[in-house]
Amino acid sequence: MSEMAGDGSSTTLTLTPLYATGYDLTNATQAMDFLSQILDDSILQIYGNEYARNFWYGVVVVIGLAGILNLMWRVTLKLRYLTPISLTPACPQS
Repeated sequence: MSEMAGDGSSTTLTLTPLYATGYDLTNATQAMDFLSQILDDSILQIYGNEYARNFWYGVVVVIGLAGILNLMWRVTLKLRYLTPISLTPACPQS
């Protein structure tokens, strides 16, 4: 039902809708088979895992960007603090 690439790239799934037209629901065996297919969440687990992985990658990226911006802000403040202030007037006196 699913093809997974060996390099871990993306997952290809073929989904078909589930209809009760091919089942005789008065037969307990066919009814149980139909209900077990409805309750089967293996496809949802695959999608859920993919969404969870992408969510945590996003969280890591946001935290990383916040850390880089914080570091840049601190370096900028330290450079401002360490720059000597010129005491000479801006306009020359003649």
